[in-house]
Amino acid sequence: MKKLLPRVKEVQVKEPYKLILTFTTDEVRTYDMEPLLKAHPTDPLNDKKLFRKAYVSFGTVEWNDDISLCPDSLYLDSQPLVPKK
Repeated sequence: MKKLLPRVKEVQVKEPYKLILTFTTDEVRTYDMEPLLKAHPTDPLNDKKLFRKAYVSFGTVEWNDDISLCPDSLYLDSQPLVPKK
C-alpha cells in the first residue's frame, strides 16, 4: 500500500505568486506559481488580490469553491525552505 504524501496545514502568501507551505510533517516548503501563471495569463489567480486570499482546506490550498491545487503537486513541485544563514 502506498503511503500518502503530506498534506498542507498552513499557507502564507508571498509576492509575487509564491506560497510558503507548512505540511503535516512540519516541513516548510516554497511553491512558486509565477511560471505557471505567466504561461496562462487569463487565469483568475493572476489577480494579486485574489491570489492573496489563499487558505487551507482539506489538506490543500484553495482560493474559492472553484480554484484549488492538487495537494500532491504542491508537495512534489515545491522546494524546501532553507533558513538563511
